[in-house]
Amino acid sequence: MEKDKVGLLTTHSVINYGAVLQAFALSQAIKDFGYDCEIIDYYPSAKISGKTNNYSFNNLRSIVSSLLLFFNIKYRKDLEKKRKSFDIFLERYFNISKENYGSYNEIKKKLPKYKALVCGSDQIWNLNLMDDSVYFLDFYDIYPNTKYIAYAPSISEKLTDEQYNYLLEKVLHFSSLSLREKNDAKFLSDFSNRTFNSVLDPVFLLDKKYWNNLSEPMDIDIPYILCYEISSDSNFSLALKKVRKILPYKLVCINTKPYNKHNADILLTNVSPQNFLGLIQNASFIITSSFHATAFSVIFQKEFYAVASPHRASRHISLLSQIGLEDRVLLNLNSLNVIDSLPIIDYTSANEKLINLKQHSINYLIDALKG
Repeated sequence: MEKDKVGLLTTHSVINYGAVLQAFALSQAIKDFGYDCEIIDYYPSAKISGKTNNYSFNNLRSIVSSLLLFFNIKYRKDLEKKRKSFDIFLERYFNISKENYGSYNEIKKKLPKYKALVCGSDQIWNLNLMDDSVYFLDFYDIYPNTKYIAYAPSISEKLTDEQYNYLLEKVLHFSSLSLREKNDAKFLSDFSNRTFNSVLDPVFLLDKKYWNNLSEPMDIDIPYILCYEISSDSNFSLALKKVRKILPYKLVCINTKPYNKHNADILLTNVSPQNFLGLIQNASFIITSSFHATAFSVIFQKEFYAVASPHRASRHISLLSQIGLEDRVLLNLNSLNVIDSLPIIDYTSANEKLINLKQHSINYLIDALKG
């Protein structure tokens, strides 16, 4: 019997661990529910996907950064290896459409018919970052009988009332609506006459065994603090220094810059998505500003702190407050004081809450696809 075909539009073809792993998780979950899930191969710009080295000479900081990138030959070689590992991951684990698309007009002309179209997680509805009709599944005029489903898109930042109204106009054709952040889901439900469900990020839809099987350890045979910093502020460096004073472990950094910003003992640039999981899984302690590194720290039940910039912290706070671990988010200098003691996480209660949240998220997606 032929399975119903579901098309998934999400950020999949980028050099970003969280984006690639959430795309894998959502497509795999849909397959596990009995559907033929195809990731629609859409990416509007190679420049924003991390697939090219970008040089800028607009100001002193960008000039210095560009020069460091240009002269650090090893870093650039490792970046190329890393990008290749992402290509291999996509080829091995993703069912990607034969057609690829670079714009909304292009995809609208050639989009095949699916029983359902799902827009996936990540910050695809953050209008301060992007406004892309593709991620609002704006195809109702050509396929009015298709189900249009939102699974855990993220707004992430505070929007204006005009932006919220615009967003609501863009989702009128959706049969099922959800968001990743609980407060945003409640706000938009109250702000409109639609119901926005609050669901977990797709990485929580899969059992831990999936991630255990997918992860690949790197050759590090000593206890280590894992550092992964993206889009953070000066508090991150202060928090890391405090952790290093308390814990007698080596520092391993997943590198995102052409220099050793945190004086890591082991600096890693060529890290595949599988290695990313393995590094978290085997770390003694994790400090990160990344939402998905935070999520996988929870999945693997690790000791961690998430040091996030206040304007990008809603994702971290929403997840961790729902499972009673909100004290693991550090937002300002005052919150850094807790690092003096490094309390151990009791995952017993967190896991109980997580089970219920996961079941709610699974039920939402199953009902939306059946709908």
